[in-house]
Parts: sequence; C-alpha cells; structure tokens
Amino acid sequence: GALREVVGAKRTTETGRPVAIVTARCDEADQSVRCTFDEGDIDTVRFPAEYSPPAYADESAFTERTVTVEGTGCSLSGTLSVPGGVAGSAGGRADAGGTVPGVVLVHGSGAHGRDETIGPNKPFRDLAWGLATRGVAVLRYEKRTAACDVPPGDRDVDNIVVEDAVQAVDLLGAQDEIDPDRRYVVGHSLGATCTPRIAERTALAGGAMLAANARPLTAVVRDQRRYLLSVT
Repeated sequence: GALREVVGAKRTTETGRPVAIVTARCDEADQSVRCTFDEGDIDTVRFPAEYSPPAYADESAFTERTVTVEGTGCSLSGTLSVPGGVAGSAGGRADAGGTVPGVVLVHGSGAHGRDETIGPNKPFRDLAWGLATRGVAVLRYEKRTAACDVPPGDRDVDNIVVEDAVQAVDLLGAQDEIDPDRRYVVGHSLGATCTPRIAERTALAGGAMLAANARPLTAVVRDQRRYLLSVT
C-alpha cells in the first residue's frame, strides 16, 4: 500500500559499513527498509520480509519427497510434490490408471535453488504447491550453478539448463504416480527461452514459457544493463 509515515529507524553496521533500518508505515502493513551505505552514499536497498505460503496452496492436499536429478558430473537435489490420493481424488486430474500429469520447473539465469528464491519470495515453491493442490505433480531442483562448481567456459545453455532439465523430465516420468504421456516443462526467463530446445530433446505433452525474451539474448542483456545503470 501507499506510504503513510516513517515510524522508526535504527542504525547498525554490516561488514564494517553503516546500515540504516527504517520502518515505513503503509496503508496495509508496516515494512522494514534496510539501507547499506558506502562512503556516505546508499549502496543497497532491501525490503526484509518472511516467506508465507500463498492462499491458494493447501499443504494437506499433497506430499513432498526428496529426489535427485543425476546430471553429467553433478547431482542436483530436488523436491517432488505429489497430489494426495492420486488414484482418483487428486482434483479430478488422475487418469484411469490412477496417475497424474507432472511438471518440471526450469530456472531463470543465475545460481538458483529449487524454489528460485529471491529475497522472501519463492516463486517455484508457490507454483509447485499451487499445482499440487490442484492435482498436478511438480518436480523442482537445484540449478547446476547453485549446486556444483561450473567453470566459466562450461556455462552454455545446454550445460547449465537444457541437459539437466531433460534429465529431470526423464526422472519425473519414471515415478509411479506420473503419467509419462502427460509431462510438461514450465520455464521461467532463461528457462522459458530454453523450453523449445528442451522439448526437442525429450518427449513432452507441452510446455509453458514464463517471461521468455522475444528478442536475442544479447539485446536483452544490453538493455537490462542500461536500465540498471540508469537507476543506480
């Protein structure tokens, strides 16, 4: 909501640099604002908060178990969310054999964990729990650049995105609860851009691209850098 007033402020230090934590009262809630300073100028601004599950997720409607995506030279720990009562009661999505459709979530650029955590936000957990609540199993896993040491020269999209996603799709299809003919990929950002390439290399029923770039990546990165420099 809109800012109403500042109701508190305190100073501290972090790695030798001054930090100011301001409490802003907004229309709907109070929000902390954490400002780190470097030689008198604001260096970073953060909005500390805690994660809370979305209202559409019913944690009693599914179970979760740990799985491992065996990528080339790198084991990627993951979480499989499986709708409860798969044999017929999973939101009406189970087929005659009692299996459900399954989705693999593919990260954007950066060293992301399985939840694609950014600050207090966990968008991949939100997606997994929301879909599992509605009868769709979801596999999310640690990205290679977060789980393993990847030399810069090996960081192409095949090595850090596509090949691991293909292994994840294969792993998903091998689970007893999953209908192998109803496997999907949902990619975000860079993962979305790579979704067509993933689909070329494994059998999918379909895919979804969230925030995929419609222009060449080199053009997108240039504009992103220009924007970031204009606001810093």
